[in-house]
Amino acid sequence: MVGRDDGILGEAICAFIVLKDGLDATATELQRLCHENLPPYKVPRDIKFIKALPKTENMKIKRSELKKLIETQAEVN
Repeated sequence: MVGRDDGILGEAICAFIVLKDGLDATATELQRLCHENLPPYKVPRDIKFIKALPKTENMKIKRSELKKLIETQAEVN
């Protein structure tokens, strides 16, 4: 999860999901699950499905790359 710019809240949560082979889920299903199990302020506003998380040589997630994906999509829309 990373924060993305939001004109009202300052930042909104965006979740990046990598599904295991053979599994299927929709953004709506995951948001419903989050609403049932998390406080409202922790529920992601956007859910994006990607094939793999970008990682460093030490296997840490590159959050800066995820933020770039959000910015690139915002420019396209």
